Amino acid sequence: MGFALFVAAVERTPSRRWKCAGALLTCAVNHAVSLHWLVSTLSSYRPEGPPPWLLFAGLLGIVVLVTQAPVLLGCVLLRKLPGFCWLPACWAAGEWLEERVCDFTWGQWLYSQWSVEPVLHVLARFGWYPVLLLCLTGVAAFGCALVHHGLPALAVGVAAVAVMTLAPVQAPDDRALSGIGAVSMADAAHPPLAFPKGLEVLVWPEGVMNARPRLEEGRDTSEVQLPGLPGQPGQGHFVGLLARSHAGVRNAAVFVDPRGQVRAMRAKRLLVPGGERSVLGVGPGSSLVPGDAPATLGPDARQGIALICYEVFSRSLVLEGKRAGGRFIAVLASDRALRDSPVAMRQILGALVLRSAESGLPAVRASLWGSAALISSQGHILGQTRPGTSEVLSLPPRDAPQAEPPRGESVGS
Repeated sequence: MGFALFVAAVERTPSRRWKCAGALLTCAVNHAVSLHWLVSTLSSYRPEGPPPWLLFAGLLGIVVLVTQAPVLLGCVLLRKLPGFCWLPACWAAGEWLEERVCDFTWGQWLYSQWSVEPVLHVLARFGWYPVLLLCLTGVAAFGCALVHHGLPALAVGVAAVAVMTLAPVQAPDDRALSGIGAVSMADAAHPPLAFPKGLEVLVWPEGVMNARPRLEEGRDTSEVQLPGLPGQPGQGHFVGLLARSHAGVRNAAVFVDPRGQVRAMRAKRLLVPGGERSVLGVGPGSSLVPGDAPATLGPDARQGIALICYEVFSRSLVLEGKRAGGRFIAVLASDRALRDSPVAMRQILGALVLRSAESGLPAVRASLWGSAALISSQGHILGQTRPGTSEVLSLPPRDAPQAEPPRGESVGS
């Protein structure tokens, strides 16, 4: 509705100056309302730094200018065309540009549609930007029809809805989740007391270990031992920890085999803008060193795309990991900065839903202070724990009755 009203306003505004001002204001309001929780999140990264609202305003200004540059150009050069013919393409171009400038984004338009079933279906079939253009064109057409009462615009909107609702649904493939457990923890000192039998891999949250082993990306790390991980005998582990390297301290995800040996490590590549790194000079720096290794971890049969917390907002990391042979997405998250905001927790889960739907890969989410979750390859939430609980979430064994829900108390989708 917001985008439709924005298009209607552009259609009714004759002045190019006011069209441009409206585009900037619309983008600013969109991000400020949907991402208000970033203010408290930024304060948790650097409490002694600049005021978090100032950082947020600076980041907001950069995002608005980058994403609206193509829209402003369209307002000047293409103003005589119907809005549904050019505004969707310009808006999508701005979001594409934002991905390249900011590495990953939080406020893209499709994030508002993560719980809409037809959108997930066409996302799996056609990909991110074709679906973004399809949705925006349909919405913009309804906005133009609202102003001009034109049947052609209305027909375009109806056609877009028809494509989304009539597109064939791909069959789900969630076999990769069998034998994998997602760990939810109330805090770092209280791991779950019970671990289901039959699990081959446990996915642990970010920052659950105090040890800081010396590890390097892309090297044999089998001499490094991390014994004492809770669980059943014979289980491997995806674990989030801080690692010392020749370049400095890295926020890392490691795969630990059943004997406690570290077999692979990747460091967080995309540090949080304004918290762990600056963006175009806005925000403090960080002592953490970003990595450059592929996101895939684990043995071939259990190779996962290991994302560390906010990396779930990166489409490129997931698609790169899928090309490298990743069979599922594993998010290792510390939700300490988000635990007081249900809106933030919902949006962070929605990002993972979109990653699964677009890539066609199921996902597991481990959380410290937040919610663990299991996501199907179609973007359905199969199970979710309540925040602040310590338990292991997993699918039932294949030979179990189909009606049995995933382990862990589900709070629905």
